Amino acid sequence: MDEELVNIEVECSKKLKHSNIVRVHRVFREESNTFLEMEYLEGVDLYYLMEQRDFKPIPEPDTKKMFQQLVKAVQYMHQKGYAHRDLKLENIIICPKTEKLKILDFGMATKIQPSGDICNTWCGSIGYVCPEIIRRIPYSGYKADVWSLAT
Repeated sequence: MDEELVNIEVECSKKLKHSNIVRVHRVFREESNTFLEMEYLEGVDLYYLMEQRDFKPIPEPDTKKMFQQLVKAVQYMHQKGYAHRDLKLENIIICPKTEKLKILDFGMATKIQPSGDICNTWCGSIGYVCPEIIRRIPYSGYKADVWSLAT
């Protein structure tokens, strides 16, 4: 893995302790490889879930439960000063037995400076990114995450 991506993953795993955010237990290196030992997640990503449903809408009561968990995790992340910047169906795992969601893949995340939340890095997945990222103009990392929640 790219060293910068590993560093942000490790930083987030140390700082973000929330029931809806995946945990990284340890990081180790062997030769030129870096490995992340992560929490075991039983379930599927939301894209796969939707694909299995032929992209038919999930019933509203179930959607509400999922969205509440997602919003609480993003709110917590933002309160801790981090923007994920790659929130998408593929980076959210749901356990069918417990109906618990987990956000993962913090490789595009960034620590927002207390002086402001303006980002200049173009990143994320095209189907989920805010218009500012597409237009390549400075954007709010927090607002970009909220935009992704609605896509």
